Amino acid sequence: MSEVYHRPDETFYVAPKEPPPSRRPPALTIGPVGWLRKNLFSSVSNTLITVITVGLMAAFFYELVTWSVAKAEWNVVNNTMRLMMVGLYPVDQIWRIELIAILLVFLSGLGLGVWGGNARGFFIIALMIIIAALFIPIGAEKIEPPPIRFLITPTDAIGPVVFVGDKDDTVRLSVEPIDDNAIANETSPFVGFIENSPGSSSSRALWNNAKAQVVAGTLDLTNYNLQLTVQLLDRSGKVLDEQLSTPTRRRVNFEFKLPADGWYYVQVLRDETSEAIYETVDGVQLPIAPARTLPNTGYAWIRIDGVDTMSSQVADVEQRTKTYGEVPAIQCPSAAECRRLLLEENTRFEGARSFSAFLKTQLDPFLQEIIVSLVVGFAVMLAAYSIGNFAKQSRNPSSKKAVSRVTIIGWIIFFPLSWILLSGFKDPDSVHPFLRLPEVAQSLWGGLILTIVLTFVSLTVAFPIGILLALGRRSKLPIISIFCILFIEVVRGVPLITILFMAKFIVPYFAKSMSDTELLIRLLVGLTLFTAAYNAEIIRGGLQIIPKGQIEASQALGLNPFATNAFIVLPQALRAVIPAMMSQSVSLFKDTTLVSIVGLFEFLGMIELIVNGQQIYRPYQREAYLFVGVIYFIISYIMSSLSRRLEESGAGTVRKMRKA
Repeated sequence: MSEVYHRPDETFYVAPKEPPPSRRPPALTIGPVGWLRKNLFSSVSNTLITVITVGLMAAFFYELVTWSVAKAEWNVVNNTMRLMMVGLYPVDQIWRIELIAILLVFLSGLGLGVWGGNARGFFIIALMIIIAALFIPIGAEKIEPPPIRFLITPTDAIGPVVFVGDKDDTVRLSVEPIDDNAIANETSPFVGFIENSPGSSSSRALWNNAKAQVVAGTLDLTNYNLQLTVQLLDRSGKVLDEQLSTPTRRRVNFEFKLPADGWYYVQVLRDETSEAIYETVDGVQLPIAPARTLPNTGYAWIRIDGVDTMSSQVADVEQRTKTYGEVPAIQCPSAAECRRLLLEENTRFEGARSFSAFLKTQLDPFLQEIIVSLVVGFAVMLAAYSIGNFAKQSRNPSSKKAVSRVTIIGWIIFFPLSWILLSGFKDPDSVHPFLRLPEVAQSLWGGLILTIVLTFVSLTVAFPIGILLALGRRSKLPIISIFCILFIEVVRGVPLITILFMAKFIVPYFAKSMSDTELLIRLLVGLTLFTAAYNAEIIRGGLQIIPKGQIEASQALGLNPFATNAFIVLPQALRAVIPAMMSQSVSLFKDTTLVSIVGLFEFLGMIELIVNGQQIYRPYQREAYLFVGVIYFIISYIMSSLSRRLEESGAGTVRKMRKA
């Protein structure tokens, strides 16, 4: 215990022999609870705003996730992935784009390792995503696929529905009669796939027409006398099993275990001969109405369970042909009754999809499209990062310098090399055999690869032009400053779409020599000049923050104007405008969507071409545009993250020089 002694002239404190016991701060002021209390629940008004905001966000995300899992049809993405990514680029030349992607990932990993900070969190998250992408398809294989339904009408049965199956797979076939008018008023009377081939003879179109007739009173579904034979056959036409559905025995079903891997098909035969009607008298069946021919009336669903729909992607078709052989040539009874292959794009999911069905039919196909790219990209980036990080932490300074030089040289070579790989040569025989790349017309470039080319070529070329324009505007030579001012103000005062139209139509009209120039080159020039004008104003704002005293000091030291700008003015000015420059870069990345108006189909333009040009994808525009939005967000976020890392690196600041 401390003691206080009172003397006539003073009071003094005597420290205790033992320190006081340690005490933890109140639990409500530290940790996550303390952070929440301080930032979100510090007052009544903040608490109310937090509760309302969290409630609205929770409701929004609940609806989004519910719709994405239960109702959205993501096959519009899965089936058109190649078009979205590379447009009409020749399939046999896509390896060039893959090589460019590998080089890009390698250089990014090398730069991150030698110049960046600790990227452990990034690689852990990426590894978790890859593990999930590997295990979800394994689990999806054990999930039974949703049922598939085909409509039987009074005039149309279904011809051969061809599918592939593996040995010991169980296929179930059912006849579901539609003999109640009330079903026409139900929005989702069943859950599963409905055949939705292009044209007016698809099951979806025929059922919509039938429902409209029931509502109008011109069709009575209770008038049912269909007599159908449902057959399961192998590729040679041998009937493996069959069942008869009659007006008195309408609902039938049977299952069959497939004897081997291969092609099979389902066929429904119509019989307009009615059954004889019997009456039992004293234990003896006596015919009271003979069999006779009656026109078919009524509707029914043919339901197929245990069968997967098939992808029409080139790689999947090749793998399917290698595993099961060529598609069997089967004659159809008529064109209207021919459904042929059970393809994904020829079906449409109806009703609320379960989570297991979402994994099986939506997420699994998407992951199978991207899993190889994810694994290869992760391995390449991890290897490159390890090399760069090892050199960075090495005790030998020359190791880091060597890797840094290799990285810089690699980025310098990367851009022209990528252009050569993408475009090829007009006369491949005139170059070295190793470089004999056939020319790919730039009009075939499209999708995300075209968006990336437009963005990064424009940004790379516009950056030095913007610096020159900003410095030229501050020049004391009137001819230079006036030219730069006029250029900047005119270009900034014109909408980008106008510049793109000028690049396509007006420039070739005035400059005949440019009429044969590829449209992509002309649009790149327009985007570059437009971006350079905006960059010039952004950089000029950074130049204005440099104190005049620094410039005068450099002049006193005998530095010429070039050295002053290169080593004193520009490093500080560019560092100050990193956020604004990145904002302009992200804006340009999104503005590249305008080139679809003038004839090039970049990422968004290719999506619009797919969903508007193919009837089967028109109902799924929300899914397609949501996917586009997610991709744009991811790339924009990566660009913003790189700018933050650049700011944190101290680029442009005064650094302590090491002694030699």
